[in-house]
Amino acid sequence: MLATDTTVDYTTPDSDVTAHCRVHIYYRTQRAVVVLSDAPDNPGPGIVDAVPQVATEVLHRYGLDVERTTWVVHSPREQGGLPESYDLVELVWDGERFTGEPEWDQVPLQNIEWLTRQDEGEKGR
Repeated sequence: MLATDTTVDYTTPDSDVTAHCRVHIYYRTQRAVVVLSDAPDNPGPGIVDAVPQVATEVLHRYGLDVERTTWVVHSPREQGGLPESYDLVELVWDGERFTGEPEWDQVPLQNIEWLTRQDEGEKGR
């Protein structure tokens, strides 16, 4: 069930332009699925350059459980550019924040639809 649809601002060490991304948080039985998407009107670096930083902020802001959260990065189709893609992202937690380089695993849209669908027991809530 989609519980949160918002944007998060961020900067990266390589740019002093404030960027932003879309954040969708879905709740499944005992899990949260967070989809971080490049925003079409983003004036700065894409979300792929700031995943650990943004994920840390989202985790703290929404009180998510690091062990029960799945992270997905969505790159929308760009005009004349790369096709739309979804990646499951594995992040390293140091007890306070996500650190290091994320591990990426591109997955088909159908897998993301399954991850974010409403469970039968949650309908009507």
